[in-house]
Amino acid sequence: MSDAVWPTKTRDVLNHHQDSSNWDLIALREGDVVAANWAKAGVTWLQQIVVQLIHDGSPDAHAGDRTLWPDWWMDNPAEMAAVVAAVPGRRVFKTHLPADALTISPEARYIYIGRDARDVAWSFYNHVHTYSQWLIDRVNAAPHRDWARDWPDCSDDIRVFYREWIEKDGHPYWPFWSHVQSWWDLRHLPNVMLLHFEQLKRDREGQMRRIAAFIGAEPTAAGWPRILEHCSFEWMKANPGRLFHLDAFRDRGASFINKGVGGRWREVLSPEEIALADDAAAANLSPECARWLATGEGA
Repeated sequence: MSDAVWPTKTRDVLNHHQDSSNWDLIALREGDVVAANWAKAGVTWLQQIVVQLIHDGSPDAHAGDRTLWPDWWMDNPAEMAAVVAAVPGRRVFKTHLPADALTISPEARYIYIGRDARDVAWSFYNHVHTYSQWLIDRVNAAPHRDWARDWPDCSDDIRVFYREWIEKDGHPYWPFWSHVQSWWDLRHLPNVMLLHFEQLKRDREGQMRRIAAFIGAEPTAAGWPRILEHCSFEWMKANPGRLFHLDAFRDRGASFINKGVGGRWREVLSPEEIALADDAAAANLSPECARWLATGEGA
């Protein structure tokens, strides 16, 4: 990888979920894997896959207790850095940051998972409507926040929610389109892989073997059946606590792993509303990136 031109971090991101400066305290090492996405495009699934591949399908290795999330501002930065440094062997990270808010290290492998914008919005609707009051209160009380007001209420009408998400570019999270483009622009790097949610659904084992080759994992023949089982939607929905700490969602009866079904928006949105996402993609993404995001083709 010595001939690659490595991009440099150009900015920091600070908002109600993220503090990108936390990554400045971390020295990535050979074998580390960073799973990235905007949100609700399958990053928890990707984390589970990577952890299982590295640990040969161990029943004791799952995303919830084997993945590090430096972006999360609620953790004390110094304590977080100490925990990260103490983890032995290969480490698995997740991030919701755009690529230009990270220092891309030649030591690590980065996998960015994308998904059709309408499917992201549909899954995101369920996600933000299940936040516990505990989490909302913590977000609103953040001592170093730079957003203008308290966590905004989101419409209970999914069509209104979708329009606001498109028109306000990822509302109430962070910009969506520039996030996707930032990772697309790094696809030429030897340690960056683009993965699409729908391709992973259609050919789970094939895409998982592609991931294994990319990160240099070599599961045993006996390990593969376990890995496939532990990375199935059926297993993950039955074991959500092993994938994510649910305290932030539990008091609203949340299902962190939702349906995982694409295209549900077709049953609700008008043709004009469906076209809003295509129009926004055309205005904000390169044509090749827009095609990949909508179809998974061309990466």
